Amino acid sequence: MFQLSKLAFMKALFIITCLFASSLSAEEHQFVLGEGLSIKIVESAFISSEWNISYCPNSKRVCFINGLTPMGVDGNIPETYVSKLVATVNGLSYQLDTSNMFNAWGDRPLEHPGSIKYFSGVCQYQANCTFRGIFSDAAASFVVEWRINQGVPERTIMTSSQDVVSLFIDNIDPPVYD
Repeated sequence: MFQLSKLAFMKALFIITCLFASSLSAEEHQFVLGEGLSIKIVESAFISSEWNISYCPNSKRVCFINGLTPMGVDGNIPETYVSKLVATVNGLSYQLDTSNMFNAWGDRPLEHPGSIKYFSGVCQYQANCTFRGIFSDAAASFVVEWRINQGVPERTIMTSSQDVVSLFIDNIDPPVYD
């Protein structure tokens, strides 16, 4: 019969507990954007000890997370980060870059009809698509655009510049060129 030492048992129990806890702290949102087009956003709990946080001089405001200016935090420690964002186009899945995206989605719907739509995507054909999203809220709002070019996903825009945020609010649906 197979026996585990007490230390091996405790290690295994610790790993299982950590995996279970991390799965509980992730929130998944899936939205259909059009025929054959969907998006899955997974947000996970932000655990400060797992990140390199730098504060602004003479302040308690967060300046950098992992060496980059964080999006969606407005100077505060984030509560969540986007751990995964997957675009599915007619059954093919594309992992989109989610680095540096914090407090991004929460419990919002895809849109508030007649008011605002937060995410959109279009494809000229299966391997060439553009996706746009509006994330976080108020002073921490930011926008992101990804392009899939010949099957290769790339983040082309990520900014909190208010003129670009306003442009995305008014034009969340990416253009389709002939």
